[in-house]
Order: sequence, then C-alpha cells, then structure tokens
Amino acid sequence: MLGVAVWLCGMCIEHTADMQKSRWNSKHKSNQQKTWLASGLWAWSRHPNFFGEHVIWWGSAIVAMAGLTAPGADASYAPFGCALAVISPLWSSFFLFFTSLMLLEKRLDAKFGGKPAYERYKRETSVFFPWPPSATKP
Repeated sequence: MLGVAVWLCGMCIEHTADMQKSRWNSKHKSNQQKTWLASGLWAWSRHPNFFGEHVIWWGSAIVAMAGLTAPGADASYAPFGCALAVISPLWSSFFLFFTSLMLLEKRLDAKFGGKPAYERYKRETSVFFPWPPSATKP
C-alpha cells in the first residue's frame, strides 16, 4: 500500500505540473517566451514534473519490493530482488539529475540568466524538491 500511495502521489504531482506547464505554453509561443513559469507547483520547484516522475519511479520500486517480501514469497530471492528493484529508480534519478535537469537549467540560464527577476526566482525556488519559496536565501 505504501508503494501505491507513493506512486499515486508522484503521478498527481507530475500530472498537475504538466497540466500547468501545458496551460502556460498555450499562452506563449514556442521559443518566444519572455518569461518563465513561476506559479502553481512551479513556484515551489523549478522542475516539479521531474520531481513527480522521480516519486513515481520510487513508488514502483516499493511496490516491486513488497511483492518480493510478501508472505508466501520465496524469501531466498528477496535481497537480490530488492536490490534489482532499486536499479531502475537509481538509474533514472542519476540520469535525471546529471543530464536532463542540468541541461534544462543551462538552457534557461542562457535565455533568462542575468535578469534580476529570474535570478531571484532561482535563488528563492528549490531546483527539484517542492518547497515553499524562501526570500531568505542569499
């Protein structure tokens, strides 16, 4: 049940973030945006859709591990199976942080970097984990 709850939470976050982004994109022509999305979940995280996807992967791994350790399951496979279950979310997390997220941040910096409002948004908004904006960061 925990894995399903985690997965469902991640799906709700990713779906909400994607819908907010889609609605925002419908009002701004591609490659002609003069601003960035900074409302809704995007006010709490610069990449809430990535965070939601991350949570989905970990929820799926928890579900898989629960199946391996359920009563009646062959316990001799559980440690190996649990280790295998976390490979996908670990790889996905690594790939997300060190390619997609970094490349998108660089692209946004190239487009909006140096603008005081964008620099403030970056300073006050978590890059990944949804967190209330903080005006106290230096």
